[in-house]
Amino acid sequence: MGATGPGNCSICQQAISWSQLFTFTAKGPLHFDCFRKQAPSDPATQGVLQALEGELRLIVAYKGLLGKVQNPEEKALLEGFEKDAERHAARLTKMADRAPK
Repeated sequence: MGATGPGNCSICQQAISWSQLFTFTAKGPLHFDCFRKQAPSDPATQGVLQALEGELRLIVAYKGLLGKVQNPEEKALLEGFEKDAERHAARLTKMADRAPK
């Protein structure tokens, strides 16, 4: 992982920036949009992807807030929220990645 992002997308090979929605699979980091495009279109998987997108948006929002908050207690709280969202995103990614193709 670099200063500009986690690396290149394992699907499209383009760079991923920290401000973009992205996730990780066993193949490496990937843009959320690339992941969504290759996912099955069944309602269950699409529901998981919708939940995943929400968690990824929260992660980006928390990262943005962390740079603005000065209070150490508030910063620690936001870091905890970010970790929770990252954990949720990882589990949702795993669910979507395991969906029958």
